Amino acid sequence: MYRPCQPKHHSIFEQVPLLRVLLAYIFGVLAAYYAPEGWQRPMPWLWGAVAASLMYVALLYFSKDSRKERRFASVGLLAAAFFFAGAANLLIFFSKTDTAWPEQTKTWQAEVTHVQKIYPGARLVRAELLKGEQRGKTVQLYLQGTITDSLQIGRAIAFSARISTPKNQGNPDEFDYASYLRRQGVAGTAFCDSVHWTFLGESAAPTLLAKLAMLRNDLLERLARYCNAEAFPILAAMALGSKLYLSPEVRDVFSQTGASHVLALSGLHLGILFGFLSLLISPLRPRRRLFALANIFQLLLMWLFVGMAGHPLSLVRAAVMLTVMQVCGLLSRDSKPMVNLSLAAFIILLFAPQSLFDAGFQLSFLSVFSIIYRRPIYESQKTLRQKVLLSFYQLFATSLRAQIGTAPLVAFHFHVLPLLALPVSFIVIPLAYLLLVLSACFFLLPFMAMPIAAVLNVLVYLLNSVLGWVSSLPGSCLEVVPTACTVVGCYALYYCIMQYRRWRLPRFVYAAALVIALCAVAEYSEARRYAQRPFIAVYNVRHAPCVHLIGKQTYIYSAVPADSAMLALQSVERAFWKTRRLPAPQFVETGFSNGELHVSLHALAFSGRRIAMPAGWLPKQHAGKALPVDALIVTADFRGTLAHALAFYRPRVVVLHSSLSQRRAERFAREAEAAGVEVFDVAQRGAFVLQ
Repeated sequence: MYRPCQPKHHSIFEQVPLLRVLLAYIFGVLAAYYAPEGWQRPMPWLWGAVAASLMYVALLYFSKDSRKERRFASVGLLAAAFFFAGAANLLIFFSKTDTAWPEQTKTWQAEVTHVQKIYPGARLVRAELLKGEQRGKTVQLYLQGTITDSLQIGRAIAFSARISTPKNQGNPDEFDYASYLRRQGVAGTAFCDSVHWTFLGESAAPTLLAKLAMLRNDLLERLARYCNAEAFPILAAMALGSKLYLSPEVRDVFSQTGASHVLALSGLHLGILFGFLSLLISPLRPRRRLFALANIFQLLLMWLFVGMAGHPLSLVRAAVMLTVMQVCGLLSRDSKPMVNLSLAAFIILLFAPQSLFDAGFQLSFLSVFSIIYRRPIYESQKTLRQKVLLSFYQLFATSLRAQIGTAPLVAFHFHVLPLLALPVSFIVIPLAYLLLVLSACFFLLPFMAMPIAAVLNVLVYLLNSVLGWVSSLPGSCLEVVPTACTVVGCYALYYCIMQYRRWRLPRFVYAAALVIALCAVAEYSEARRYAQRPFIAVYNVRHAPCVHLIGKQTYIYSAVPADSAMLALQSVERAFWKTRRLPAPQFVETGFSNGELHVSLHALAFSGRRIAMPAGWLPKQHAGKALPVDALIVTADFRGTLAHALAFYRPRVVVLHSSLSQRRAERFAREAEAAGVEVFDVAQRGAFVLQ
């Protein structure tokens, strides 16, 4: 009935010459990011780019030879120039971000640029410093107080705090938050309670982006007035790009069903809105000049929407591709999707090379690449039945390509693999069309706000009900933790399969078998890291002074109540316990005993290891010999001096928990060094693990 036309086989580099330059630039960014510390200076890379560029120009100008060797040399020099340029561009960005902060507390003035998260009585914001040597630097602030409810983008604040360089906690398998903030351009972090910060008023000259953010806040307030508590967070994310109001439960349901892309503004959303605007201006098509002006105005509205939504990378990518397509259409030129995609990636990476490491950037470009790479061209259909069937088939094929193309990255970044994402897309995508078009009508037609909001509430309820039911099905989602090597291997395997389908050569089968073997070795090596049990862990979690004992079962001996400890350990549970499939811990107290663990007063014996974690005051005198222990864990609950504790225990290492104040930790460290005992400061070095 409908048969794809077989396109001619051409190399992708012949179809998209820009791709060679783009890949060279990307490899340069990767080389600079993973280079040793001594190589992370921009000037050597910059001089390399200049030298390669001059050699390329000299080759073109002085060499008149047209042989293949000259062509290869020119391509190599051009690739080298962009390789060094990509590396230099990334390191220049990092050099502007890296800052030495003063040790003491200071008073700063800043302008709020982003509101990251909303907590009860607190906000996590990013602000740009307005005065001093660090003027223009971006800092992330955790601000407490009831007045945070009126904290908006563009407002100036004064705060007194000690700003420090972002640092990870050092817990097993944790997210590299410090590198993430560095890539986001955040130079420092600080905490302020309600008495150490205040408003200075509105910015004297707000930028265009600040004005667009204020407009978004007004639209969010209108949406909150008419929509119910269930519909508002989802509509705020889908229509305006604000994820501040999404609960963790809603995020988990969308993630487990493979519908997270609906909550993140991307080409799907922009394509729907752009198509809606194109439909409105379609009557002007016979009048060419007026239609061209309408198209330019449409592009302007599109970019204003991108700015109002916070310019996420997925939305910028779609906007660049649509802009190139529209400009080519106005100039009566053909536009190729792969060329548009490469151009969009090059433009984004040219101005923001750190975007290469953003999960949204990777998923956005990879999904579009998977959809358009070697996409078959279908013959036109005549009957209505054929057109409807072809539309469903194209939706199925597009969703399947996108799901397969992004599955390894989704598993790597989010540790989930939704197995029912394909059938869910047949429900989610049509509902997304309806929700976005009705949301646009809601904002454009205020006199119809109430009936439109009622329909939106029903549609969101239907969406949540379907996704909630799908997520409750057994086997709807797998929790996986692939290594980076496995992710690269998956895409190498995709390439081998596609090349074998094209050429039918046995070497691609051998290459695929080699890739599978390497991935198996990588996964086995990673699994062996924490498979050697038992071991003992003391996590760098300030509000959870406890020790985690991991063997056949897992136990926690805590100085705080179990509920408080579990609340503080949520990040460790999500990043380490669940990904390593550790059993749920059992909280134990003094007097607990079984074949694996024995708990006495302030001491624990576990699988041949003995540790001590004293609390409160120890007796003034100790009659017997000091008890030999593998580790002495000192928490904020301990009272007294370390010298007195060493009369009771003879440890191999003294572990200073992060619940200790900096002054007490420094004092205990000096006492341990004076006694000749090794010191492990969890706050400085991360989690303590004893095998």
